[in-house]
This record gives sequence, C-alpha cells and structure tokens, in this order.
Amino acid sequence: MPPSTPRTPLRRRWLVAVSLLVLAAGVGALAAQGTGSRHQAPLDGLQLLGWPGGSEGLAGAQTCAVCHAGIAEAQEAHPMALSGAAVATGDSVERFFSAERLELPVRWRSESDAPDRPRYFRSDEGAALGIADAGRELPVHAVFGSGLRGETPVHFPDGGGMREMRVSWSAGFGTWIETPGSENDRDPLGDLDSSEAAADCIGCHATAVRWENGVPDLPGSEWGVRCERCHGPGAAHAGGWETGAGGPVFNPGSLTPSEQVVFCGQCHRLPSDIEPLEVLRRDRSLVRHAGASLMMSACFRESPPESAVSCLACHDPHRAEPAEVVADRSRMTCLGCHADPVSAHRYERVTLESDCLGCHMPAVEDVFPGAGFTDHWIRVRGAPPALGSPQWEAEIAWLEALTRNALARPNRPRKEARLAIGLGEILQAQGLGESAVRAIRRGLDRDPDYGQVLKAAAILRSVGQTEAAAQALERATGMDPEAAQGWFDLGALHHAEQDSSAAVAALERARALQPGSPAVLSLLGAAYRDVGRMDAALESGLDAVSALEASAAGPPGLPMLEAWLELGITRRARRETADAVDALGAAHRLAPDWPPALDALARLLALDPDPSVRDVPEAVRLAERLAGLSGYQDPQALDLLAAVHAVAGDFALAIRAAERAIAGLDGDAGAAAALEGRLALYRAGEVWVEVGPARRFR
Repeated sequence: MPPSTPRTPLRRRWLVAVSLLVLAAGVGALAAQGTGSRHQAPLDGLQLLGWPGGSEGLAGAQTCAVCHAGIAEAQEAHPMALSGAAVATGDSVERFFSAERLELPVRWRSESDAPDRPRYFRSDEGAALGIADAGRELPVHAVFGSGLRGETPVHFPDGGGMREMRVSWSAGFGTWIETPGSENDRDPLGDLDSSEAAADCIGCHATAVRWENGVPDLPGSEWGVRCERCHGPGAAHAGGWETGAGGPVFNPGSLTPSEQVVFCGQCHRLPSDIEPLEVLRRDRSLVRHAGASLMMSACFRESPPESAVSCLACHDPHRAEPAEVVADRSRMTCLGCHADPVSAHRYERVTLESDCLGCHMPAVEDVFPGAGFTDHWIRVRGAPPALGSPQWEAEIAWLEALTRNALARPNRPRKEARLAIGLGEILQAQGLGESAVRAIRRGLDRDPDYGQVLKAAAILRSVGQTEAAAQALERATGMDPEAAQGWFDLGALHHAEQDSSAAVAALERARALQPGSPAVLSLLGAAYRDVGRMDAALESGLDAVSALEASAAGPPGLPMLEAWLELGITRRARRETADAVDALGAAHRLAPDWPPALDALARLLALDPDPSVRDVPEAVRLAERLAGLSGYQDPQALDLLAAVHAVAGDFALAIRAAERAIAGLDGDAGAAAALEGRLALYRAGEVWVEVGPARRFR
C-alpha cells in the first residue's frame, strides 16, 4: 500500500483518544478474567487453557452438570463444545471416519496429477492418513471443528508440535477436500507446526489438556470448549455449594460489552491477530473471524465500552439456536441504537420489522471451499474506503491503537515479533517510515517466523532500507533454505540494486526449488540479460510466457505483464527488434495504461537506432499517455516525452518537456546532469538516440 500524507496534529489527537478508549476496554477485560491470555503449554501436567495456575481448581464439565443439568445438556450440542474431539478406537472413529465417508473422493485444489495423494483409512490405532504404496502414514489423534462447516484431523508427533493434516471433511460439499491453506505444504501429509503454534491452536479447541513431554494426552484431556474454558476454575464454586456456601466462579456476562468482545476474541480473533492489510482492504477471508470483524465495525469502535455492541447481545453461548432466533435478537439489538431505521434509509423500503443482517451483516458464501460465514463487520456494503479518506484514517488509527495495546501486554517472543512487524506495516501505510523501521527492528529482534521476516524485508525495502532488507532476506533463506520465496525476494532486491551476479545466484536457487514459477523465470531472464547471458535470458523469458499462457485463468495479472515486458526488453537487447515490438505490444494490449509497457514500447518505436521498427506517431501517443498519467509531473515520463518530441521534429515541445523534467528532479544531481545534456541537444536541433534498452519504470 503506498504511503498516505503525514498525519495532521488533529489526526494525532484523535488517535490518542482512540488509544485510551481501547486500552481501557482491553485492560478491563483482562483484569476481570485474571489475565485471560493463552499461555505456552508446559511440557508436562494438566493445564486449564486460557487461565493461569495449570490444573489448580479444575472441576470438569461433568461436575458442573450436577447443578446445571439443563445448561450442560444444551451446551453439549453447541458448536463450541463440538469444536474438538479425541480420536481413538470405537465411536470416535465411526463418527469421523465411517466406511461411507472413507469411500468418498477428495477434492484437490492444487496440482491434480501429483502422485502422492494421501487418503484416510482405518488402522489399529483408529484412523490414519497415508499414501498408497509409499509406506508412510500418520495416525489421527484429534479432530478440530464442530462439523457445522467441516472438520480437520490433526496429528501430534512425539517431541511436540502438531500436523494439521492435508485432508479435511467439508460439510458443504459432503466429501473430503484439501485442507484450506495447505495447498503449498511440502509434506503431502501436512507440514509440522511449532509447539507454540500448536498450543495456540489447541487452546481454541479444548478446555483442559494434560501434557506429557509436550504432547497432549488424548484421554486425559477435556476436548471442546466447555464450561471452564469460559468460566474459569470451578472446583471452589462446586465445593462451596456442597457445603452450603457457593464459591466464586467467573461470569463473562459481568463484563462490559466491549470487554465481552475482547474476551470472546481469544478464539474468535481480535483485529491485532490478523494481517493488517487484510483488515484494511476488507479481505474476504476476514469474515471467518467474527471478533476481529465486529471490533472493526463503527458500531463497536465509536461506542463507549459500556454500550458497545457485543457477542452476547445476539448469541447464546450455552445453546445452539435457530438462525431466525439469532436474526430476531440481532434486529432488536440494532433497534437499541437505531430507533428510527425508516428515516435513516433514503432509498430502501425499511420498516421496524426489516432484516438488518441481510444488508449489513450478510452471509458470505464459499469463503473456504464449501463453507460460508456471516460477515460481522457491520457496515454499508461496498468497496474499502479510499486511501487517505477520513474513513480510512479512522480505521487504520483504530487498528494501530489495538496493535499497540496488544504489544503493551506480555507476549511470547514469536507473537511479539508478529505484532511489532504488523505495527511497522500499519505505520508504513501511513507514510511514517522512521517509526515503521523502529517497529520492524523490534520484531526482528524477537523470534519472527519465516513469513514475518519476509514481510519485514519487504517493508524495509519499501522505505529505502535496502541493506537491512537484504540482511533480513539472508536470514530468511537461512531459516528455510528449501522455500523459494525468500530466494526470489532476495534476487529481486539484488536485481533492483543492479547487483546482477548476486541476483542470478539467488534466482537460480529459487528456480531450482520452484521450476515452473513464471515470476521466477521472468526475473531470472532479466538478471541473465544484465550479466550478458543473452541465450539464457531469452530461454528463461520464453519459458515464463509459456508457463503463464498455459495456466491462464481469468484476466491477466502483473506476472503476465512482467513476463511480456522482460521478454520484449531482452529481444531488443538481442537486436531482435521486430520480435521486441510484438512482445512489448502484447504487454501494452493487456494493460493499456501500465507505465512500464508504455515507457518501453515508446522508447523502442522512437529512440532505437534501427529505423525499420520506428513508428514515431505511435511513440508520441504512448509517451503523451504516460506523461498524462502523472499529470505531466513525473520527471522520467517528461524526459521520455522530450526525446520523442525531438525525434518527431517538434523541438519546442521537446525543450519545454525537458525543462519541466529538470525542474521536477528535486536535487538529483546525476539525473539532472544527464537531462541537461539531452536538453542541449534539443536546443541545438539534434535528437537523442537510445543505444540499449532500458527499463525506467518498475
């Protein structure tokens, strides 16, 4: 996201006010819960998840049911109680891996011709995921998911961590699917997650876990979100009632509405748990996270903590209610603040009985394959707010405040790293480069994962910290040498910095890891061209275009444009000028206003020494279009326009464009000297001819 204009003093005062409001809500919820945050799982012992003190005071759901039989019975059928289950032999295997289910096919999203496609089968331990004739299988230890949308089996290996298995059950499709998000897993059975990631994941699918050497004990744990996951340790409460004096127990209903959302957001996510740009651009996948979406709503963020819309206003955490009951309760919640919806709607026919959710909280289908969700970001539907608009400023300020609050609390190193780098991304989006760099460095000093290091490098590069970006990318390639993305990003950085030999080395490594990647092939072709390996450059460029054409589905994107552009520049460097015109013309036809194609094609048609390819009127049209995109303000576009006008014989326009280009350089002495030299030619009635191809716009 490009930077916006710097904050105004008024904007800063508004941000401080928002920060204090959210901090009060967040601290209040955590204080009421008694910390409430998830903790790193201990290597051994019983842990009541979400609460300090290990197993101290744990009573178990069966004890709660003695006095609260009606609630306990209803809660057994609630999706939260069904969100996690151990899998052994007997009923649990039949529930998830019946013979009828096992016969159904798997719907794959990644390459369909891969030979190592796993399937589930019954085993002596219950059920396992394996590959036919490969001699490798992994037992299923638990299943996460209520079944409302689907279920994902998991495996807990010896030594800690967790594998989210590559095949999941889809309720929408009524068959097995490739687990969403696993399309790029390198292990065909599912990649291994860290112990920290596993503990966080388990924390939202279980109430209490008994750990043995870092591995959950299946029968010794309480799976699903049950009484004490939300109400805290219940032994003192139950024991007190036995003696006639009820002991204390935590009631989330006693929290303020804003605190309730923060509390539920432990599992239903908070905005600071999501990638910042996914939030700001209204990424479709955000609807999976009800807490994060609700907290971004104006109904929540612009309301006092004691009267904000909350989860409990519409949902009963103890009973699975029909959709029409939730819809009616939601409508009444809306009417609590919007008492006169008729006059608030100018065009729609709205009454007090109208369904608010249908317009302002619609169901979004196929967020995941076969799975829809209700979008809890309450708003008038439409495109995200324009960059720099008041609404955009309000949303990014709110997101910054929430992220800073999360950073102010104790966090494990990896989470702190993610939050700090996310804060850097938010600050960079607001044009606050120096502050962004400080946040990024804080994150890199902790324990970021591979993806966060790549993001940090991208942000550092965007604010001109290329040396620090290169160091981060070197770190990433050391963390996971078999992942292509780090090598590609490192090669792209070296290429932009004109360190062509280093670019070739990194990009060749990326190609070895991901041979058919059009982006890698295209950029590698450009790097080969820069070091003079013209045959290799042409071969790589042609391979990139072929790969993209073979896989094209839908409108052409940036990879296709880049591939045609680099191939055209390579053709021109090889003096295959007619073929260069064809390649650059293809890029221009796909995206008529794409600056790099306008620039490269105009240069070839007007400034190349080969007169046979010249089309000066077309070059003038292209150069005028390019300069017009910036309102005739961009010095590079004006420089090209001046050169093209000179070739066309209009030296007065050439001089005027060159003078304006020099005036806009803002102290770049080297570029100014080169432009002054060309301006002298135009004043003498001479043209400037470009000897070799150049790519001015990136």
